[in-house]
Amino acid sequence: MARKKSPQQQILDDLDDWLESRREHVLELVGGDRSIHSFHGVIGGKNNTYADAVNMEFRNPDEFLAVWKEGLHTSVVERDRRDKQQYGRALKQSAAHRLVGWLKIPAVREYVETFLTRNFFREYVPRVRKKPASSLWEIWFGENDHEYGLLIAPRWDATDGWHNDVSEIRRAKFRYWTIGHLLTSGLVVSDNPTPHKFDSLDRFLDFYRDVLVRPTRSVHGRTLAKKYAEYLKAHANPQDVPLLIPEFRHAGLARKHRYRLDFTLLSADHNFMIGVELSPWSTHGRTRSKAKAKAEQERKEKWQHEMQKRNDYFSTFGITTLTFLDDDLADVARVLKRLDRYLAPRAVTYRTSQEMDRVMQAYSAQ
Repeated sequence: MARKKSPQQQILDDLDDWLESRREHVLELVGGDRSIHSFHGVIGGKNNTYADAVNMEFRNPDEFLAVWKEGLHTSVVERDRRDKQQYGRALKQSAAHRLVGWLKIPAVREYVETFLTRNFFREYVPRVRKKPASSLWEIWFGENDHEYGLLIAPRWDATDGWHNDVSEIRRAKFRYWTIGHLLTSGLVVSDNPTPHKFDSLDRFLDFYRDVLVRPTRSVHGRTLAKKYAEYLKAHANPQDVPLLIPEFRHAGLARKHRYRLDFTLLSADHNFMIGVELSPWSTHGRTRSKAKAKAEQERKEKWQHEMQKRNDYFSTFGITTLTFLDDDLADVARVLKRLDRYLAPRAVTYRTSQEMDRVMQAYSAQ
């Protein structure tokens, strides 16, 4: 049986095929007797100059393209300034100037953008740096047989069931693991080819309260879910708020699993992975045994289980766990307040690739 390709390798293979099918035509458009290796050298030879690829992190290919184009634009403007000081005029003869000229040809611009997108995925980990483990590209939560999955680009296959359509991962418009992600992708059940879709925030919150949180039988968990729903309804941009994931399963789809986190918050944009455990003494401290020695052994085993659980979530997913005890749970609103720094999305802005195209078009028209 052929070995299944990783999502990253499948993306790279698709981009390789696309570039191969257009190379000859693009070389004709740029003119001269230039080889494909020489052309690629002009495109990718100064990634560290145009995009500061060594030091910067990029959330997606479009951000990498935008920063690269901005760096190219800055390079030609600076070269023109130096030329004017030395020669009295802008010579416009550098490789960067040739590249700006080529980008005005739609087919060449598309090829360059695809080439740089391939570079982004070839150097994926260095490009994004703070990207969480690929195991979080699909997450499963819920109790025992009541599992639900949140995938980035869900696709059903009769043989393999639900998995990510890797060709669409890079095109996702939402922020991962947010309300916007959920409303776009929906939730899936392992053996059902039809995803659960929600046409409004209110519809999802009804499902969240009655189906996802209610089975936990935790009074504190239900109260926190209620406060979270109120928070979302009052928020100006709820689609950007991270989903407060209930009962995140350490073992994924496996029915028998040792661990679930009460709640989890994840953000790729802001590089946090936070578990939330609601741990009152009544469920986490008391023991059944009356005998002192047996009670002490029970407490020791509970303590070891809880600490190993936190260590395993950190080792597998990079999730750090916050634990709220009786004093915290006396007012669950304070728990939500403690989580506000993770729920409130910070603005992340950058010029898009298309905006930089307009900037360079204005430069070329000068």
